[in-house]
Amino acid sequence: MYASEGAVLWAQEDPNQMQFYRYGEPRQTLTRGRGEYLDDAAGTVTRIPPGHPEGYLEAFATIYCGAVDAIRRHLDGAPLTPREYGFPNVYDGRRGLEFIEKAVESSGRGAVWVEMSEGA
Repeated sequence: MYASEGAVLWAQEDPNQMQFYRYGEPRQTLTRGRGEYLDDAAGTVTRIPPGHPEGYLEAFATIYCGAVDAIRRHLDGAPLTPREYGFPNVYDGRRGLEFIEKAVESSGRGAVWVEMSEGA
């Protein structure tokens, strides 16, 4: 996806890498499972070592582990807030829809950079 400030390129044929461009700066190759650009949440759901593709089973394992954690915390009397869930929730769905809307808006405006809302 290209925009006025840079681009992100990802190909299903090489799902463990993403090319990140900011105009006027060197291209970066972002790799799953490593790098200072990843936050703790990304590290938590990375089970397979770099060089091995993640996929269908790992995605469900992440959802199941998050659901079990939420259920255990609820039973222990210390429930998680929806934003702390380790599985997709309504906030994630909303952010995904906003991303799609902003991509369409960017395209309609000539591929300009469009900011997403902070709280989404």
